[in-house]
Parts: sequence; C-alpha cells; structure tokens
Amino acid sequence: MEGIWLVAFLAQWALLLFLGLLVIGVLRKLSLLQQRWNMAAPPITSLEVGEALPELRLPDRSGSPVEVNAYLKGRGGAVVFLSGTCASCRAVLEQLGALDNRDVVNRGLVLIMVGDTAEARRSLEAHSLTLPFLLVVFDVEGSTMRRLSVLAVPTGLIVDERCRLVSQTFNPHAGHWIHRALHIPPPTRETRADVGLVVPMTYAALSEANPTIVKGGDRM
Repeated sequence: MEGIWLVAFLAQWALLLFLGLLVIGVLRKLSLLQQRWNMAAPPITSLEVGEALPELRLPDRSGSPVEVNAYLKGRGGAVVFLSGTCASCRAVLEQLGALDNRDVVNRGLVLIMVGDTAEARRSLEAHSLTLPFLLVVFDVEGSTMRRLSVLAVPTGLIVDERCRLVSQTFNPHAGHWIHRALHIPPPTRETRADVGLVVPMTYAALSEANPTIVKGGDRM
C-alpha cells in the first residue's frame, strides 16, 4: 500500500514539474512573438524616446512663422499631427473641445495640421478651439511629416520641458492620452453612468421611495 502512495506522490510531482516546464515554454514563446511583433511593427516616427525634437518652424493661422520648440521649451506638452479630412483626427478635436482651460497649468499643446489648409481650418472652427495653451501650425507640403517620418495621422508626441521625446502614439484619441500629455485629470462621470446603465430619474426616484423594487425590474 505504501508503494502505491509513493508512486502517486512521485507522479504528482512529475506532473507539476511538467506543467511548470510547459508554462515556462509558453511564456518564452510569447516573449519571442512579442519581439517579432515589435520588429515587424512600423516605427511611429524617426525619433526615439529621450531624443530632442528637431527645430520646427511652421506658419500659424495668420501665416506668421512660429518656432514650435521655443513654444514648448520650459513647459513641455504634446505635439499632435492632424488632418481636416480624418475621422480619428476629429475625435481628437472633440476631446480638445471638451477640455477645461483652468485644468491646464504650464503645459503646451501644438497641433500640426497637414493636407488641405481650408479643410483644416473648417475642422478647427467646427470644434471652436480657443484654448489659450494651444498653438496651431500648418504643414501644408508635409515637409515636417517627412522630416520626422510620420506615417499617418493622427500621431501624437509627448515632450518634456527640454523638448525631449517622452512617448509617442498612433492613437492620441484613445484612452486619456491627451489628459496624460497635459498633466490633467481625466473627466469624471456621474455615479449612475459608471455602471454602464442609464436609469431614468423618475424610475430612480420610485426605487428610492420603494426599496422593494430592484433596479433590474424584479421584485423581492
């Protein structure tokens, strides 16, 4: 009988050892796949994290040339490449239009509008962007995009106070990237909306008055 228990004990440890080796093999395989994915994925720009943003001189809305680096130096912030004909770019503009000017302190935001200038101006006007920390410049011929090897719009860069690259993304409209870039808290929601269910106020009042009513519509 003791021999059977010993065999079972050894078999259990052998199984655990096999499972451990299997997990290690899977993790190594995932790591290799991640490395291959990173090698295959196109770079966002020609800049690497820690590199300084090259000196950029572009015309603003009035046509006057502006030194982008001088605008960002000492405060840092975000540089975003947008187009007036891009749906994802409009999502970025909608987020910017919802920002509260009072939330942004000592940060800068530069929008580099590429492509057709008339379309870019119409898109900006449609979202009523009058943020005091915002600088809009135009890269009509795409020279700045080519200089930084920007492949698509929208593309966003976060730079520090010395204009060195902190991070970059193809999706500045996703998550709370803009809020992180400007060091401001993300928007808050009402408690009722956080659970993903919109409760009519009349029904909510009725539920509070009668605790036997469950929000799902059933009775206790």
